[in-house]
Amino acid sequence: MLRPFIGDPDLPVAFFRSEAWGNAYVVVARLLVHAANRTGISPRLWTWLIATVLPFTLIFIAFYIYHVLRESR
Repeated sequence: MLRPFIGDPDLPVAFFRSEAWGNAYVVVARLLVHAANRTGISPRLWTWLIATVLPFTLIFIAFYIYHVLRESR
């Protein structure tokens, strides 16, 4: 967040960058919300998909990867 004193000398001195108040998670969340709004699917359905289907899918993928790595040894 702190702006280093390296850069263009023509720019004014700023100790904090205005674009530094977010992170990758915020950007991904905004992209997901934007995509959800464009599909026309109700927010309740998106909430259900994110809260139930996505975690089970990630757990399944993790177990599958674990099994494949274990079998390869």
